[in-house]
Amino acid sequence: MEKEIPKKKHVPRITQLDAASLDKEIGSVLKSQVEEIFRSAAPSLINKFEPEIDALLSLLVWKLSVYDRGATFGQTLLDLKYYNSSRRKKVLLALTIIGGKYFVSRIRSLSRTLTDERNLLLVEQFFRFGDTFFRLANLVNQVVFLTQGKYPGLPERILNMPPTPASDQLNRHVGYSYMTRELLWHSLIELLLFVLPLINYRAWYAKFALFFRPKAEIKDSVSPVLTLTTTCAICNEKPVLPHHIGCGHIFCSYCLKGNLAASKSFGCPLCGALAEDSDMPVII
Repeated sequence: MEKEIPKKKHVPRITQLDAASLDKEIGSVLKSQVEEIFRSAAPSLINKFEPEIDALLSLLVWKLSVYDRGATFGQTLLDLKYYNSSRRKKVLLALTIIGGKYFVSRIRSLSRTLTDERNLLLVEQFFRFGDTFFRLANLVNQVVFLTQGKYPGLPERILNMPPTPASDQLNRHVGYSYMTRELLWHSLIELLLFVLPLINYRAWYAKFALFFRPKAEIKDSVSPVLTLTTTCAICNEKPVLPHHIGCGHIFCSYCLKGNLAASKSFGCPLCGALAEDSDMPVII
């Protein structure tokens, strides 16, 4: 009969999720290094034996972490380990996670070589049903995990191997003030990312700039003269399809029309002349 988990051995949900994220990052880093080696030596082997390469890397990581220490590398970094992890359960965990991924990826690659359309359709339906069932099971497990705070992964729940503190006291301590500050900061960033694209800052800039540009400077402007050294008043590059708005400065056609589309009250950034006070933009 399986042992019950003591209440003092419960781990915060965020710590368990962070450990799983660290394990994924470690696996992706190792795989990228191996891909770099094969890409220079034998690039064709990456696509041909990708399932085997992934399985061997996962087995290596599992042997050095779960089998030898009873915890993944991510759990070790956060002072966690698997609770009630016998050698048999460690092997079953490897067969469930590593073996399952290898089986699915290898069978899918072999199914692409089938010539019979009926068999190919059956294989695709089988994988579609299995993928849907697995996703639903993971979704249910995630909901239960958020409710109970145990078993972040489905294999751990099946084998009754929840994460538990490796020592009497967890090393992770996060103050409520820090957590509140981080939540407020991320909320502010999301709000800014949503609102900023909706703000026509060019129109506000044009209206604000009018207060600092005297009207006399606009009236006394001269006709524009295009020379070899003339630059666009907006992008400061050689003007493409030169245009002007009645002042002594020249604009690229794209720069001028883009600003006019953003704001009908667009003014010259150098002298303040308003496009709406002149005729339509004239090409030189």
